[in-house]
Amino acid sequence: MVDPLMLRRGTIALAVVLIGMIGWQVAKTAPGSLPGETSDKVAKETPELSLGSFAQPVRPSRAEGESESSRDLTLRVGQIGSAPRRDELMTLRALPESERDWMRAYSNAKGHACRVLTPGASVSSSFSRVRPGQHGELGRPSAITIGLEMANEGRQKLPAVTRQQVLKYFEDHRLSVQPNLYYDEEGRVYFGTDCAAAFYEIERPGYTIEPEPMINVAVSRFRTLGLMGTPDDSGVVIGRTLAMMFAFEKSDATVSGVADSGRQALELMLLHLPQDSTADDFELEVYITSEERTNLHRLDLGNQAVNSPLPTISSEVRFDKMILMGMYPAEPVVTKIHFRSAGILSMEMIKRLTRGTSDRTAMSLTEILDEFGKLSLEAPVNSTPKYEDAEVAEAARRKYERLRAMREEISRDDAILDSPKRAMMTGLDD
Repeated sequence: MVDPLMLRRGTIALAVVLIGMIGWQVAKTAPGSLPGETSDKVAKETPELSLGSFAQPVRPSRAEGESESSRDLTLRVGQIGSAPRRDELMTLRALPESERDWMRAYSNAKGHACRVLTPGASVSSSFSRVRPGQHGELGRPSAITIGLEMANEGRQKLPAVTRQQVLKYFEDHRLSVQPNLYYDEEGRVYFGTDCAAAFYEIERPGYTIEPEPMINVAVSRFRTLGLMGTPDDSGVVIGRTLAMMFAFEKSDATVSGVADSGRQALELMLLHLPQDSTADDFELEVYITSEERTNLHRLDLGNQAVNSPLPTISSEVRFDKMILMGMYPAEPVVTKIHFRSAGILSMEMIKRLTRGTSDRTAMSLTEILDEFGKLSLEAPVNSTPKYEDAEVAEAARRKYERLRAMREEISRDDAILDSPKRAMMTGLDD
C-alpha cells in the first residue's frame, strides 16, 4: 500500500524538476525561433537597435572578392546619378500656336509646378565645386525676385489697421524664383526642369520662412514646359533655354470697386544661358512676355541681390473678399505686373524666325535669344545689329527705337512723381 504522504512529496518534487527544465529551455531558445536554435545564433542574425544604428547609416558588408575601389565606385555612381543628364530631361520642340494650345500646355505642366522651399532652407544656395570629367548639380541661382504691392482700387476696401499690416507684409517680404543648374563632363552648364521658390524677409535674406497661403498659390502657378533649342549631333538638346509659364487672374474693377468676371492670363518666361557659358563663368538672362504673349521683353535684372530694394517683377494685388468678421483679406487677384525692360521683340517676329523661309534658314529659339541678348547690349541706332538678314535687322531697329522713345516718355513722367520708389519701378506694364 502506497503511503499518501510519500506520494504527495514525490509529486511536488517532479513538478519542481519540470518547471526547472521548462525555464532552462525558454532561456535557451529565442522567441519566434525554432526549437534547437540557440540565443547566440539569433543574436548574430538580429541587428542591435540602438541610437547609433539610427543616427548613422548601416554600411553593407563587403562581399568576398570585392575590392575597396569597386565599392567607392558604387558610391560615386549613386551620388552622380542624382544629377540628370540632358537626354533625361523634358524638352519642348516648339512653342504652342493657338490660345487653346497654350492652355493645354499649361494644364499638362501641372505636375512640373514650382515648389516652395521649406522654412529654414538657404535662400541663396552655394554652388558646388565642379569635378573635371564628371557631371553633377551646380546649384540654384536666383533668376528673378517678385514683390507684391496693393492695387489702388483695393486699398479703400480694407480697414485701416488691416491695410497697414498688409502693406507692411508686402514691403518686408520677397519671393525668389530659382531654377536648378547642372554641368556636364566638359564643364558646360545647362538647365534642369525643376524649379524652387524661396520666400524670405528682406532684412533677413539668409533663410526662408513660412509663407502665407496666397504665396503658395502664386508659386504653384509657375510651371515648367521644358528645355528648348536645336539638338546637337547626338540628338540631345543643349539645354541653355528653359521655357516656363505663369498664370494670374486678370480682371478690371467696376465702378463699385468689385472685380467683375476675372479671367486667367497666361504669360511665357524664358530663362537663358548665353553661348560659351560654363560652370565657372555664366550669367543668367530672363525674358518675359507681356499683353498675353504679344511681345517678348529682355528683363533689366539690375541688382540681382535677393535683398535688393527693388524686385525684378512687382505685382499689384487686390483683395475681393474679407473673412474673419471682415478683418482678414482673402482671394487675392493680381491686376497688373510691372518690370523693367531692356529690349523688346514681337512674338510674331520670333514665330517667323523659327519657321524660316526659302531664302532664310529657320532659327531655334535659343539662337534667337543669343542674338537678342547681343543686340540689347548695343545702341539700336549707332551700331549695326548682328543679324545677317536685312529684314530682321530693320525690324529690330524699329523695335528698339520704339523702346527708346517709350523710355524717354517714361522718364518725363517720372520727373513729376512724388514717390521715388514708384518712379524707379515704373516700366512696361503687362
